[in-house]
Amino acid sequence: MPFLDNSFDLVTCQTVLIHMKDPVAVIREMTRVLVPGGLLVIVEPNNIATSISNIDLKTPISEVIGLLELQLICERGKMNLGEGFNSAGPCVAGWLSELDIEEIESYMSDKTSMLLPPYVSARERAIIREAGEMSQRNFWIWNREDALRYFLAGGGIQDAFDARWNMARARVKETLSEIQKGTLKDTSAPIILLVSGRKKMPGAKANSHRETDGTRMDASQGAQQD
Repeated sequence: MPFLDNSFDLVTCQTVLIHMKDPVAVIREMTRVLVPGGLLVIVEPNNIATSISNIDLKTPISEVIGLLELQLICERGKMNLGEGFNSAGPCVAGWLSELDIEEIESYMSDKTSMLLPPYVSARERAIIREAGEMSQRNFWIWNREDALRYFLAGGGIQDAFDARWNMARARVKETLSEIQKGTLKDTSAPIILLVSGRKKMPGAKANSHRETDGTRMDASQGAQQD
């Protein structure tokens, strides 16, 4: 970053490390520009866990497993290509512990995303609008081109991808259809972690961390990040 060492009291990022080839190098650079004793705050999701947070038990198990396998292979391929790990949230505290960071704390957002007919709140309208726009662009979590690229890089094969992609897109269209009919009642619980720590003061002893005491963090956004 184009800043001098020890320039800022607070350095923060949100859903950035999931796109980085070397997230530890990014955190190291964030730490460099932080003053000793300054606060580092990082917000990153666990998108794999989010995807199974609101499974409908009526959905065939084979479909649930197929979609989860598609996502896992794509996430592995994305990482293999050096484009980041989409579920990096649980890794952040460990990364901080390897650097000059102390007083490490980790919280999980308690924010959920509800869709209840007649979908009148500004948040619900925003979620529905985004879902419609993404579907028109042939998106699932990623667009088809990127998803296929990640799938192949993760060890998948074309035929297997086509079947699972069609399944994923059918699920998206079914959800939008239920919204249009006014029958969808859904609460998703995105897994988003907020991890903080302070840059070690000169001469400080070994790294330390504190476990959270159940205090809830409600300042993080609730949508799955890509």
